[in-house]
Amino acid sequence: LAICRRDVHAAVVQPVVPLLHDVLALARTTARPNVHVACEASPASATAAIDHDAVQLVLANLVANALDAVSETGHIRLSAREQRDDDGRRWIILGVHDDGRGMSADVLARATDPFFTTKTAPLGAGLGLSVAREIMQRHEGRLQIESRLGHGTDVSLWFPIASVSETAHHVAAARPDNDGTRAAFDLLLVEDDDALRRATERLLRAQGHQVVSVHSVGAAREHLASAATAPQLIVSDVMMPY
Repeated sequence: LAICRRDVHAAVVQPVVPLLHDVLALARTTARPNVHVACEASPASATAAIDHDAVQLVLANLVANALDAVSETGHIRLSAREQRDDDGRRWIILGVHDDGRGMSADVLARATDPFFTTKTAPLGAGLGLSVAREIMQRHEGRLQIESRLGHGTDVSLWFPIASVSETAHHVAAARPDNDGTRAAFDLLLVEDDDALRRATERLLRAQGHQVVSVHSVGAAREHLASAATAPQLIVSDVMMPY
């Protein structure tokens, strides 16, 4: 879905470095005892417009690749740094570095090709780096890979840092109303999984929203056609039967 651009991209201005710490915790629980995993992230306040789940998926895949590449006594380092390019644009660069076996020039040239993998089945589908490339393009960013056989691999994710005005707008939109409570909305919830629909409805009602929930696209259309007033927002599953 990512490769054919049919998934959902939901970018929100937010700090980027906390993603590294989440992935660091995951890496430390899965790494072999003699594999050292560390993190060096200094610009903790840098913000960018990112899809949190998509970027977390990219970082998790990169760490998984690094864990596969290192030997029994390897090192993996996560990093974050700011850099300004020749045009004056500011970037925050997240990196995953390992001292594993690295890639030959031929393998590196094909590393982001969909379904290309050097792993034996069923260990790899050859989609991790190709999906990472697509996700970075959607973020108007860059994916850079440097590797030498026998000398490890460095992967860098370049995200354009959000401007002050973008960050201020995001913060203002997230603030409570003047009376200290968040605005309540009339919502239409569309979800075909019964348990998930009930749980989501309870969650939304607990936040003070008025919720009408339906189980299909057809039911949603019927409600919209017959309702006295249209809902202010629709909360929907991404892919459902009609």
